[in-house]
Amino acid sequence: GSGGTAAEAAPYRVTIQQVPHQTIEVTFTPQVTGNLTGFKKSGSQSAELTSEANLALSYAFDAEVIADSGWIKGNPTISGALKNGLICGDVVISATEAIEDASGLRMPVGYIPLYLSDGCLYMDKDLQGKFNNKSLVKDGAKLFIVDITKNTTSMNGMFNPSKVSFAEGTLAESVIDFSNVEKGAITDLGVAFAGNQKLESLDLSGFGNVTAMYS
Repeated sequence: GSGGTAAEAAPYRVTIQQVPHQTIEVTFTPQVTGNLTGFKKSGSQSAELTSEANLALSYAFDAEVIADSGWIKGNPTISGALKNGLICGDVVISATEAIEDASGLRMPVGYIPLYLSDGCLYMDKDLQGKFNNKSLVKDGAKLFIVDITKNTTSMNGMFNPSKVSFAEGTLAESVIDFSNVEKGAITDLGVAFAGNQKLESLDLSGFGNVTAMYS
């Protein structure tokens, strides 16, 4: 059978501290934490569960920072009551300062920039963090590819999901914009879009020299 009692938990105060030139969007997912000790009893015996239960409600969170056009977004930050990465009390969510893009690049609002250099994609303009796992971007993300070195000829496998991402089902960028890529140099797209069932829009205009694309 089923049944039980519920106690109303004190609400957590979550403060979203916005930062100039960018917007912070956060989603929360409740998760039960703690434990309930398991045991077996015969039907003629009763048990008092009060001392056995140690349950609490915490929240997983996903924070996304969206920069205004002409700005490079900062990174999300969170401070306050956290345990094992879950919110368990009052917290403040913010972001590091946005940086004005001096290159003149005007990226569409809501897009995540990925930087293309020598056949590799990077998460940052300084080419320090490689984009080598689809789980690094949010499900359904809009990606804007910025060509840094303009000497890449092959993008073979660049968007092919890693084994880890494939297992997690995070194949899910919905928009990829190549409008900033030096397309004339690209001759091979290879398995660039294999396995992505959620792709809604793809800017491939100008890729007139492509001789190989397969899945």
